[in-house]
Amino acid sequence: MDPGYTFVLILGKARSGKTTLEEQYLRAAIESGRAVKIVDNKAQFPPGSLPGGYCSEFPGVDNIEDWLADLLRSQWEGDLCFDDMDLYSDSFVRKGSPFRVLFTEYRHHRISIRASTRRFQEIPTLARTNTTHYALFRTEGHNMREAIKRELGQETLDKVPTKPFRYLLLDRDADTAVVYATRARATKTRADF
Repeated sequence: MDPGYTFVLILGKARSGKTTLEEQYLRAAIESGRAVKIVDNKAQFPPGSLPGGYCSEFPGVDNIEDWLADLLRSQWEGDLCFDDMDLYSDSFVRKGSPFRVLFTEYRHHRISIRASTRRFQEIPTLARTNTTHYALFRTEGHNMREAIKRELGQETLDKVPTKPFRYLLLDRDADTAVVYATRARATKTRADF
């Protein structure tokens, strides 16, 4: 995938490969010299798990808007990774929220977004409409499958792999959908235990 300023929404059930794909995106960004920040309530990437000393940060659900506003004001550039992005869905609805700014102006701020969730239906429309790519792993639950079908169509839903660590990468700009497999993770994260 083009390392330009993109917004990849990674969807799938638990243990389907989401964190593995996040790690691959993060490693590629670090190896290309880009800065990364990982917002993660489970500390999936502890110190020493990624090159360059990068590790999870968790400003807390209650403090995420202040943390994100400070990040945008600082003119930081790089790849911003949200694990379990649905935790922050309430923050999207407030007018002037830094989430609204981020998800509508990320290219202007020179930030690429990688966000994972198990609950597609809880990701606000604002974020979904600004997504450049979807990485669709196997899904579970009627609500999630119906939300994907409404948003992306039955044909796309039918192409989503059912085996773990395989995903459908949907590029909205190029209107392409290709199935890929993630590589084995270089380090164990908390998702492995």
